[in-house]
Amino acid sequence: MAALAGCGDDSSSVHALGPAKTYEPVGANIQWNASAEERHGISARDFAGPATADVPAAGDAKLRWTTPAGWKEKPLSSMREVNLQVAGDPLAECYLTTLAGEAGGVDSNVNRWRAQLSLPSLSAAEVAALPRVAWLGGEAVYVDFEGAWTGMSGDPPREGWRLVGLVLVRPDQSRFLKMVGPADVIGRELGSFRELVDSFDGGPPRKPEAPGAEPARAGSPVDEDHAPLTWQAPPGWRRGPDKDMRVVTYFAGEGDAVECYVTLLGGDAGGVLANINRWCTQMGAPPLTEEDIAQLERLPMSGTDGLLVRIERGEHPGVPNAQEQLEGAVCMLAGRALFVKLTGPRDAVAAQHEALLAFCRSLRASL
Repeated sequence: MAALAGCGDDSSSVHALGPAKTYEPVGANIQWNASAEERHGISARDFAGPATADVPAAGDAKLRWTTPAGWKEKPLSSMREVNLQVAGDPLAECYLTTLAGEAGGVDSNVNRWRAQLSLPSLSAAEVAALPRVAWLGGEAVYVDFEGAWTGMSGDPPREGWRLVGLVLVRPDQSRFLKMVGPADVIGRELGSFRELVDSFDGGPPRKPEAPGAEPARAGSPVDEDHAPLTWQAPPGWRRGPDKDMRVVTYFAGEGDAVECYVTLLGGDAGGVLANINRWCTQMGAPPLTEEDIAQLERLPMSGTDGLLVRIERGEHPGVPNAQEQLEGAVCMLAGRALFVKLTGPRDAVAAQHEALLAFCRSLRASL
């Protein structure tokens, strides 16, 4: 594990991390009365880190980042190289961990995070269908999950929490960037998370963007070469704020109880079955089979056919809103995959069914 970085008070400060250390056991023989330090050749002193975070000289290859505006540095915590409080709620946090080797691989780490949100595990195919983001010279897996947070220690569940993060696994070293907290807070801070992701590099700190400039986007759902979608919003639908990995978000119903958003990904994004079953796992519902997919209702979308699916929230301990329902549409275009997802209370979602169909039919993606 890498040494933890020091903390400073300036939110715009730049930090330096030392290289990761690889630890090996003292020996093959079991020592029943040995201390943890004797058994593993590791102690708390190895994680102490420097007292201050000096700015490296230009050209130093050590990892650097810029703390987003409004975020605060938290005291050092074991196994965290970056430890930040996310703006908007003292419970929301974002931190980076570096481990030697593959650290169990992508699948196990993604499912470890899902378990912390009281969510069932994803299959290897479902993990393979998750979006990818260019980060630190590699291709990191981007995750975005919601559920009842229990953390690593099995605390009483905190309902309505969201986890957004990156998993970058390499043979020599693996890095995990994780932002977690109440879902509404995390949703508002996705732009800052993206800026943090973009700021990580091995060179000098990046200059701040000019006031009013649009920050660079990490892991855009579709390459900018692709023409944008066009659509017609149904009457009564209210457009929501922009969110990472979404083309557009709308709210509908009394008190904005229903949320609908559109995602456009490059390629087939893992295929129809994997993506629909990803929704099933998010809802705690059993997966569908290829035979089930063949029976789904079809509707015209962007010059071809889309598949319409309805999924009700399954029974799962600690998962909020047991009456929640998801209606979604999946449409495979030439070189792109189009997803429309509408969620909310069952009756409120049912009331928006015809509006959803009209919205899906209005979507157009240029070649």
